[in-house]
Amino acid sequence: MTLFGALSSGVSGLTAQSSAIGAISDNITNVSTIGYKNTQVDFQTLVTKQTSSTFFSAGGVQSRPRQDAGVQGLLAASASQTDIALSGSGFFVVNEVNQPTLNNEFLFTRSGSFFLDNEGFLRNTGGLYLQAWPTDASGAVIPANKNLTVPNKNVISTDFLTTVNLNRVGGTAASTEEIAIGANLPSNDTAGTTHKTDVQFFDTLGNPNNVSFVYIKGARDNEWDLELTPPQGVAVATLYADTAGATVYESRGQLEFTTLPASGATVVIDGITYQFSTFNTVTSSATNPFAITTNNTFTAASGTFTGLKIGDSVLIDTSADAPQTVTITAVASNGSSITTSGFAFTNAAGDTAATVTIQDTTTTKIVDVKTSTTVAQYVSALVAKVKASDSDFANVGTTTNNRIQIPSTSSSTIFFTDDGTGSIVVNPAGLLTSTGARAVRQEVSYTVQKKATAHRDSFQFTFGTAVDFTDGQTITINGIVYEVDTGGGVAGTNKPVITPSVGAGGANVLTAAQLNTFLTNLEAAIEANDPEFAATTVRIRRANDSAEPTPSTDANTLVLDTLSKGSYNVLFGTNFTNTAKEPDGTAAYTNGVNFAVNKQQALKFSADGLPSAFNVAELEVIGFANGAANMDDSATTKRISLDFGTVGEANGLTQFGGSFTPVFITQDG
Repeated sequence: MTLFGALSSGVSGLTAQSSAIGAISDNITNVSTIGYKNTQVDFQTLVTKQTSSTFFSAGGVQSRPRQDAGVQGLLAASASQTDIALSGSGFFVVNEVNQPTLNNEFLFTRSGSFFLDNEGFLRNTGGLYLQAWPTDASGAVIPANKNLTVPNKNVISTDFLTTVNLNRVGGTAASTEEIAIGANLPSNDTAGTTHKTDVQFFDTLGNPNNVSFVYIKGARDNEWDLELTPPQGVAVATLYADTAGATVYESRGQLEFTTLPASGATVVIDGITYQFSTFNTVTSSATNPFAITTNNTFTAASGTFTGLKIGDSVLIDTSADAPQTVTITAVASNGSSITTSGFAFTNAAGDTAATVTIQDTTTTKIVDVKTSTTVAQYVSALVAKVKASDSDFANVGTTTNNRIQIPSTSSSTIFFTDDGTGSIVVNPAGLLTSTGARAVRQEVSYTVQKKATAHRDSFQFTFGTAVDFTDGQTITINGIVYEVDTGGGVAGTNKPVITPSVGAGGANVLTAAQLNTFLTNLEAAIEANDPEFAATTVRIRRANDSAEPTPSTDANTLVLDTLSKGSYNVLFGTNFTNTAKEPDGTAAYTNGVNFAVNKQQALKFSADGLPSAFNVAELEVIGFANGAANMDDSATTKRISLDFGTVGEANGLTQFGGSFTPVFITQDG
């Protein structure tokens, strides 16, 4: 072999390898192009013919590229409603004319970039028309040739195929019934780490809606919580743990403000009416004195009482009378006068020392927005008023209560999410503008469902005042026995809870203050004796289930969080006479029976990263502002089934090392 021949043989291998690398580069570059064709390079040995018995003719290797038009490229979103993509193998059938005959050729393509021509036919950039099998109203395939009765989808001909013409399609809408999600949740994430998947689904009118699933790494190994962000323009979205829809994993409602509500506009939240008011406290003066008539009508300059309305409760303090809280029965259209009922005022020709202030009542709370100018400020004022007025929504100590919250994604939206306290009823019917238009997207009353016991982060034990505590009664929490001690001491190693013996209301009746003392001492005993509940952990706290509480002085509820170690028990002794209930009055606890404080997380994985349990199965969406039907398993619509994969298999959600990796999102509809 000559030196040149030897070098040529080696170079042929390098040239072939270069060709293969070039094909790989081309595949990567064009993977998202329309009608992607995969190129694969094979190597073949180059054997040369020996023409001389004294000289050797060197061989080598050469590349042989092959293009595969059936390999799928990347699926990409498109702004065109008529673009189509094939997932997996297959081809679109096209023809060169829009009304093909036997003389026109059928072709195959994976290029799904179709557009609507002026006659309504779907045509791609190559000028070829999309062919399809016609169907009847029920979706059954029928032959294009009306003389035939049996369709044959194995035959490509004008007898069975027809050109797609959207002008001839009346259309229908099919709501989404199943969503499948595949992703890898990083196994090395710390507790509290979040990842999000945005999913599109279709309502019964065919409108696209977007819902976000947020995965939250739990404190326990291999477990993840799941939260959702409701689609825009719906009232409530609820996750169910079972396909029967009996167990609520999470329910979230929302109020989406689109403009400023009028002064006097109202929203009812859990039985309490919250009223926006721009009315500022007004005081009479020498230039604007209040003339008070015998029928309790106050007259002043135009606009003085603008912002008040019939039914408002106001505190009026005049120079001649003690402060009186009265109800407004009439307001002049120009705000120049108000008429009140409830008390009589001294007749005065011109009181220059009267003050009028709008007041909260037991059932109506005033949301002060007199200095607010933006929707975000109105929303913030409403949330603050709800937390101050209803203990079910109030923060406790350093613990934020997220039964009502403003999401980080929208300052004009309020979320309602029950934590096990009880269902939340919201009626936005009174949220109107000054012209009578709606100020929020939600129109009618809706209910946010109570979270099921198995899926709560914390558990609430509400005690009544009807039964007294006596010596010897016990509560066992996380294996430690706490015993009521009214002065007689406790048995063995039991931990004492110093408790008032008799209520001021009579035998066996505690005052609210005495019940608060018992819970205060019980909390202190738990924090002192159980490291899992040390004061620094904030895993135990007191609350109140009444409308306007001060938990630090009149608490009637003990709140215990779940623990990262897993389940623990709460046991009321058989002699315990003041057995707790849930805040809504549900009798969930029984004397002498262990109650497990534990949360079943939405997603659980085994030590090999494969799913071991899914505790979320369905999504219910109700209260569409666009008029679509509720997706609630009624006679006409179904909830959306959620498919996160198969337990024990890596065909959906997994938990391996690395980063958060969305794999696929598919939905019907």
